[in-house]
Amino acid sequence: MTPRPAGDRSPVSKDNDTLPDALFEGWLLLLVARKPRHGYAIARAMRDLPCSMPHQTTIYRHLSALEEQGFLDSKWQMRSSAPPIRTYHLTKQGEKHLRQKYSAVSQIQRLCRTFLSEASQHI
Repeated sequence: MTPRPAGDRSPVSKDNDTLPDALFEGWLLLLVARKPRHGYAIARAMRDLPCSMPHQTTIYRHLSALEEQGFLDSKWQMRSSAPPIRTYHLTKQGEKHLRQKYSAVSQIQRLCRTFLSEASQHI
């Protein structure tokens, strides 16, 4: 996602074809809430969404930021025949943040419904 200028409180990224920030972060949290996953599995699951995804390094940066904020925890898993992987887990604070994202996306959904209803009368 394109970084926003300081003070920009817009809920939508400046890239027209990527997920709005609330949805992007919400999906990261939701995928980890469903089951603990490593970063590549999260990126792979997000590719199935019907929109453009940020580059995989952007996903890892967001995971790192969510961990620094206390919403995710991670643990390295050692594997005998492959390199170790970092698996992310949702924290109690992350559960609360996911509920807040749910609320924010619900508001966006209501706003979109209203916009579509109003716009359909003028298009």
